[in-house]
Amino acid sequence: MAATAVPTIASAALVDFESAPPLTVVGPGQPDASYTESGVTFTPTGSDAIVDLSSCAPALGESCIRNNFLSVYLTALNGAEVTITTQRAFSIDALDASFFPLPTPAGIFANSPMGLKLVGTLWDGGLIETTLSLLEAPGVPGDFVFSSYGLPGSPLLRSMTLGACVFIGADCVRSGVDFDAAGYLFNDLQFAIDNLSLTIPEPSALWLVALSLGGLAFTRRRSAR
Repeated sequence: MAATAVPTIASAALVDFESAPPLTVVGPGQPDASYTESGVTFTPTGSDAIVDLSSCAPALGESCIRNNFLSVYLTALNGAEVTITTQRAFSIDALDASFFPLPTPAGIFANSPMGLKLVGTLWDGGLIETTLSLLEAPGVPGDFVFSSYGLPGSPLLRSMTLGACVFIGADCVRSGVDFDAAGYLFNDLQFAIDNLSLTIPEPSALWLVALSLGGLAFTRRRSAR
């Protein structure tokens, strides 16, 4: 399946969550179902998400996310998935992400191969999927570290849904017999994201794409006669 290339007439958006009010909580159990910043909307499903500074307390023996103590970020709680949308088509060029091991005793997730599954709905139809490996902090088993992930060549999307998963063999899963046998709970699947870099084509660029696709179809019909 061929994906539509991102037009060159576009604007860039960076979502760093720094403008969020303190202790912003959104989701199906909250008055606000979603959070929007810079025209980008984040909608949790299955559970809630919090946008705030780190609540980690290593002095109390809790596992933590490293590298981001002083920054505001979005955390998907208790197995929640988060769907990203804008008013127009968009692509995601890069993001920072980490597994979120709270609230747990330190070390309980040591050597756990956690991942972040990204499932995108393409602007011109179909789905695209990729999975990121979320990294433990070196020398601190059970603590995880915010890492930057580039998504070069990302196609135009209508939406992108993110959900934490655990690698069991070659698959990154959120449920199932092997998931249960390994001792994981669905509520363990928490993740955090920050510093999302998006490209959002201007409406005129999307018209150019539509016209080019229409012209291609017209040429093919003529050639077939």
